[in-house]
Amino acid sequence: MNDMTGQELLERTLILARKAERTGGPYPLVELRQAAEKEYPPAVYALATWYLHGREVKKNHKRAATLLRKAADAGFPPAEYDLAVCYELGSGVKKNLVKAFGYYLRAANNCDIDAQAEVARCFYLRDRNQEGPHCRRKLVSDCG
Repeated sequence: MNDMTGQELLERTLILARKAERTGGPYPLVELRQAAEKEYPPAVYALATWYLHGREVKKNHKRAATLLRKAADAGFPPAEYDLAVCYELGSGVKKNLVKAFGYYLRAANNCDIDAQAEVARCFYLRDRNQEGPHCRRKLVSDCG
């Protein structure tokens, strides 16, 4: 299996995960880690979400944020968005609203619809000097 690409390993992982859901068997953590080790951004992101939600591994928000950053730095929009949420909430990283907005904006520029909505909400709330669930006053005043 070492000669498989990250994409091939992730596809295999997804097939095995669906089977595990049907049968109640173990999830393919080894295969997912192998795919992530190939630095395939969707696989790195998938492993990050497993750490974020505690699927087959102990929840570890710091490890999740590290993996999200790796996938985000490779330009993977879902990772950019989730890393923005981590920075906004201080989940696994030191809370930093400026970085949060930066990652929302990167994801939005990479066509992530949720991030586009988040950026729009930030500007909307800034113009009304209000707060929202993901756009604190400081976030929109510092970055908008």
